[in-house]
Amino acid sequence: MPPSQINATIVNIGIPGSGKSIASIIDAKRLALEHHCEIVIHDAGGSGIRNRDVFRDAFAEYDNPLKSLHFFRRIHVLNTGRAEDVFALAEKARKRGGGKVVIVIDEVTLCDSISATSIGEPWLSAIAQRRWKGIGFVFVLQDPTMAPRRLTGLATEIKLFRLSHEDHLKAAKKLGFSAEQLADVPSLGRGEY
Repeated sequence: MPPSQINATIVNIGIPGSGKSIASIIDAKRLALEHHCEIVIHDAGGSGIRNRDVFRDAFAEYDNPLKSLHFFRRIHVLNTGRAEDVFALAEKARKRGGGKVVIVIDEVTLCDSISATSIGEPWLSAIAQRRWKGIGFVFVLQDPTMAPRRLTGLATEIKLFRLSHEDHLKAAKKLGFSAEQLADVPSLGRGEY
């Protein structure tokens, strides 16, 4: 794959406090380092990724925090649910990032045109064309029953963090996880998947 292409749509699912936001920052940093690009973080709720402790913990988890802090001078965080705002900022970052950008969406259901049952434009086109548009995605959800099928169908990786309700485990099974894979999910520790 040419270096200008990013073929990643990661979906992190887990209950609040399971470590999925920290993992999402780590995923974004890994992709950004690999592809030498900037990161745009959408946190419409303003509670998860915008929290400085989440950034501190994510950097502490990384192998070389000083190198990471030096490289990540361009992390953009916005708290709007409007796709137009996310993609406008991502386009600016993409141009500065050599034609590539990583977009983190903390809490998918807070975005316009994304619901538990569907994902609309412009999200669907951007995800489907991610390699050619130079966009990597990391999506965060609290509940697998709220994961749009078209999003999970286009995912290159789905990570399950701690889930505690039987409905969550049934929904995760519909995403393709086996009973054996789901057996330990309710007892996973913070950051484990």
